[in-house]
Amino acid sequence: MITAWRTREELAHQITLLAKQGETRRAIARALGVSRNTVRKLLDAHAAGREDVAQIAVVARPSRAPRPSKLDAWKPRVVALILKYADITAQHVFEILRAEGFTGGYSVVKLGVGLGGGRTARRCFLTPE
Repeated sequence: MITAWRTREELAHQITLLAKQGETRRAIARALGVSRNTVRKLLDAHAAGREDVAQIAVVARPSRAPRPSKLDAWKPRVVALILKYADITAQHVFEILRAEGFTGGYSVVKLGVGLGGGRTARRCFLTPE
C-alpha cells in the first residue's frame, strides 16, 4: 500500500498518475488506501478541470480579410462586355480579357461573371452592390 501523500492535492496527483499508467480505479484505491468513490470523484474532477482548460487554451484563429481577386481590376470591362453582348459566354469574356492583358485564369472569370450553371454571363456583375 502506497501512502506517500499528505495533502488532498498530493492524493489527486498520485491518483492521476496511476490512472494515466493504466491502473483501474479499484487498484488505485487499494494501493493508496482510499475509497473507490474518492478515486472516482478526484478523477472526475481532474477530467472536468482539463476540459475547462482545453476550452480556454484553444483560441479561435482570427478571421482574415478576404483577398482581392485578380478579376476585381477588370470588373468595369466585364460589365461593359456583358452589356454590349447579351449572350456572351464566360469563355469569350476570358479570351477578350486575356487579349487585353488579364493574367488570371478561366475559372476566376467563370466564377466572377456568375456562370455556375447557366450559359450566358449576366448574374454576378449586373446585380447592384
